[in-house]
Amino acid sequence: MNIDLALIIDGRINLYEHQSSVNMNMPLRDLIYIAEEYQGMVSNNSMYATRLVKLPTPFFVVFYNGTTKQPEKRN
Repeated sequence: MNIDLALIIDGRINLYEHQSSVNMNMPLRDLIYIAEEYQGMVSNNSMYATRLVKLPTPFFVVFYNGTTKQPEKRN
């Protein structure tokens, strides 16, 4: 799976996805995307260390341009 764009800005990781169809599974897909991004940021050794591994806070944005009417924002 690939996210369209992932950027770290001001200590948070911004994940941007473009969709032309409605997909009610976006929260699940976002979970998988962020897990893959975090996996690339963490070494196996640090996961089992005693000190906290700090990760950026995720922020998800989906751009939709399909023909089915959708609300401007969903939480």
